[in-house]
Amino acid sequence: MATRVLRLTLLLLSLAVPVFAARPVTVEQLRQQLQSLSAKGDAEAARQITDLKLTERMTRDQESELEKTLPGQKSRQALLAVVDQSAFLSPPAQQTPEKAAPDLAEQRRLMTLVVNYVVKTVPKLPDFLATRTTVRFADSPQRLGSSVTEYEPLHLEGTDRGQVSYVDEREVADDEAKGGKDAAARRGLQS
Repeated sequence: MATRVLRLTLLLLSLAVPVFAARPVTVEQLRQQLQSLSAKGDAEAARQITDLKLTERMTRDQESELEKTLPGQKSRQALLAVVDQSAFLSPPAQQTPEKAAPDLAEQRRLMTLVVNYVVKTVPKLPDFLATRTTVRFADSPQRLGSSVTEYEPLHLEGTDRGQVSYVDEREVADDEAKGGKDAAARRGLQS
């Protein structure tokens, strides 16, 4: 009886918790995969892309080149999610310099130059205005009222844009200048 209950419990858990194992691919393998997807529909291409996970970092130039081969917006968003997940991975071997790390004396000399640069330069930085774009992704089920929708792999949740200025050696977001917090700061993000 206990074995039957255990089997039933395991079956229910396997149905309730989706197991999505992304297939690891290199940048070159992803490029080849995307070439084969160019004839498929946008939704199918997006589904197949979300089943992939890069094993090395992809550059924005490589991403832009691959984006052009995709059939639509859904597949482009899926590619963006896969590429953004690779941001903290090591670059491909051909992009890694072969030069050895500097010795301790050279590292100290370089750090002294960095400190001197920061001390002398930051107070002289000009005031400027920029647009900060924050792209948010989610990989958990979305809640609609009291029900939970079907699980979606990493997908675009939204984008925030806000004006950010650098005035008197300090960053000031547009909403902050008006007495509020900008959208990124409300979500706990800080630059």
